[in-house]
Amino acid sequence: METYAIAAAAHERSIAWVAIRAVLDPARLALPPSLHAWSGSEAESRLIVATAVRPWEWPQYARLALAWRAAVRSLRQVVPEVAAVVSRSSVSGAAVDRSTALAR
Repeated sequence: METYAIAAAAHERSIAWVAIRAVLDPARLALPPSLHAWSGSEAESRLIVATAVRPWEWPQYARLALAWRAAVRSLRQVVPEVAAVVSRSSVSGAAVDRSTALAR
């Protein structure tokens, strides 16, 4: 979704690119209602206050924090592997076949 604009711009300019994403909030994870009103870093103080006065949402934030830790752990594992594949393919001058290169 968010990666599409970057991919389109890179494609228009014939720039090789790769995107690595981790899913933080799968469909089965209910986000806290107060988080739905958050609109970015400029609204963080309002989000903190909204969260502090809604202790019934705290378990949802705890589950979100655990999901965040799992996503970070996955990225820390995958990024070096992808970088190695991209590095090997750019050294040899070959195009990276994403479907097979990432499966190695």
